[in-house]
Amino acid sequence: MARYTYHFGLVEGISADVTICTPNQKPKNVLICFAGAEKDATELLNYGSPLESAANDSHTVLYLIPSKLSKTYKPKFELEDKWSKNSIESGYYITPEFNVLLDKIIEHAKSNYGIQKVSLLGHSAGGNAALVYAIKKPELIASVSVLAPEINLNMESAWGGDVLKNLREGQEKEWSIYHILRDNPNAFWTMPIFVQYGTADTFIPLKDFISFRTLFEKRIETENLYIDELPDVDHSRKLIVPYIAQHVKFHSTQISKI
Repeated sequence: MARYTYHFGLVEGISADVTICTPNQKPKNVLICFAGAEKDATELLNYGSPLESAANDSHTVLYLIPSKLSKTYKPKFELEDKWSKNSIESGYYITPEFNVLLDKIIEHAKSNYGIQKVSLLGHSAGGNAALVYAIKKPELIASVSVLAPEINLNMESAWGGDVLKNLREGQEKEWSIYHILRDNPNAFWTMPIFVQYGTADTFIPLKDFISFRTLFEKRIETENLYIDELPDVDHSRKLIVPYIAQHVKFHSTQISKI
């Protein structure tokens, strides 16, 4: 697979350098990967080898890394020292500006690779971002898969409480997948969704995942919902490598059905 960087110009105050890995032949799918908020989330690129190996010649892979986002305005985040630069910038996942930028990235993928829909894969904060975007714009998304998604995004949660300060009062519910599902009791989605989470995750309590799972089972068509609970697995990026091939296979299977 060939690897290069594509710069998406300023859209609503945000621009991005996106690493793109594309096969030698025309891909059947475009897989957009959202890194999480860990200080070393850029290592997703170092983990690109197993992802790209699994993707083989069927997927073009686009990596979204928060630290590769640039802004023309000063962030309002007032984070504690424990949060890294990457954690601060991953807060831009939950802004209207980022979603406009993602619209542009998807339009680029559609026009350059001859596809009508893309697939999304996200870890941690990136998992929440992938789910929220997919739920809001299902017409653009073929399938979505997430590892340890930041589903308890609220003012009381460890990371969410800080980044949500950047939003207007009451707006935080628009960017939390848990709140979107909870507050739309009549909503029902048919999009294929694959969720993996670890029982040893100390960042997102298991009770939150259980509540989240219950909501998903009510809101997502049963035959399109896949939830995998991983015993003794925590929240770290080490979750990515052993299971990434399962996610690529999931997306390949869904694309074959279109």
